[in-house]
Order: sequence, then C-alpha cells, then structure tokens
Amino acid sequence: MIAKEIKNFTLAEMLVTNTGLPNFPSTLEQLENVLETAKRLQTVRNLFGRAIRVNSVYRSRLVNEAVDGSKTSMHLQALAADICAYSGNEGDNRDLYSLLESKIEEMQIDQLIMYNKKAGDKSSTIRFIHVG
Repeated sequence: MIAKEIKNFTLAEMLVTNTGLPNFPSTLEQLENVLETAKRLQTVRNLFGRAIRVNSVYRSRLVNEAVDGSKTSMHLQALAADICAYSGNEGDNRDLYSLLESKIEEMQIDQLIMYNKKAGDKSSTIRFIHVG
C-alpha cells in the first residue's frame, strides 16, 4: 500500500490551505493523485535528507480561485506541489532546487519552477518551488 511508503507527510499537509475554504478531493482519482504525489515527495525528502515544508498539493476549484491559481493548474488534480526546505534557510532551498533539477528525468518531473521574492530574479530569495 502506498500509504506505508509515506513516512514524513500527512494527508493534512497535502490538503493544506490558508483560505478557510473546504479543500478535499471530490473524486477517487484526485485522492489517488494526492497519495502518489505524497509518495513522490517522500522520495524527494529521502534524497534531500532534510525536512520539506508543503505549501500546496491539492486545491479545490474554490481554493484555486481564491489564491488566483491558473484555471489549468495541476494542483486541481493533485499532480503538483509547492514546497520549500522546512528550515526556511535560503541555502537549503537552493540545495533542494538543485536536487530536483538533477532528478528531472529520473523522477519524470515536467514542471520545475522557482518562485522568488522578486519575480523573475532567480538570485533573490526563494519563496517556494513548484514541482509537478
């Protein structure tokens, strides 16, 4: 069972939102995707060797609209995650991004986007990393 392979993440983390809106998958496929994404994040966590903070995995349509997400966001299907190093340390975030970059093919990552405090300036502080 997939859930036994996920040691460092909870369902609550995969569904987290600060909007106050309901945010639970409405289909079994979405729920399966939540578990599969959690499994992939566990692999990243194992390789990284440090804790990872999950900012977003699944988003209901209402949550996605409230955070001004794309209408075609992979978060709607729970096939993407916004993450950062749990420490919040810039060096750790850069290490995490570098790790993900090095594993793009192996982990079949099709979206890897660094969101910085100064949009478009990759030298500015990393806010979070989008991985799908």
